[in-house]
Amino acid sequence: MPTTAAQLVAALEAFDWDAWSDRLRAGLEGPYRDTVEEAARAVFDAFSVDDAFTSAFMTQYIGERITQLDAFTKESVAAFIVRVLEEEGAGSTTALGQLIRDEVRTYVANYQTWRANRIARTETGYAYNHGTTLGWKQAGGKTVNVTDGDKDAPCAAANGAVWTIEEALDNPLSHPNCTRAFSPND
Repeated sequence: MPTTAAQLVAALEAFDWDAWSDRLRAGLEGPYRDTVEEAARAVFDAFSVDDAFTSAFMTQYIGERITQLDAFTKESVAAFIVRVLEEEGAGSTTALGQLIRDEVRTYVANYQTWRANRIARTETGYAYNHGTTLGWKQAGGKTVNVTDGDKDAPCAAANGAVWTIEEALDNPLSHPNCTRAFSPND
């Protein structure tokens, strides 16, 4: 186990993020595609997940989300280590290493559950909104109605708007746990 700040940073940098990305991709890709297809079929009689635009969009989206989740995880772990080092100050490297290990274990014990739930809710929102929008595009639609909450400025500004297909695909949600939804307009 690393015992100095430099060793901890080196361990973080040496972590196999590619393997992590592969595990995330395997866990997200199937459920995302299934939810997109289910959402589109709920709104439209016919929907092709194999449509060239739809397939390219979903492949690009999954890659971007994996990168975002990886970056968030790296930043979270690094910030946590820095915070512990700043709060505890100098001490023996062994004691500091053990403290960081114990603090990370405590932090992660609940972190995984709430983060997994937040990711699941958020990714379902993305997939549902993508499915509705992509299905409407395949049906010839050009714009969608936006329904969103009013608890924060971006959501309140979007609520009741009419967006193009491109705007909807670029802004499926405003933040994690966002309640934004789209419906066909024209």
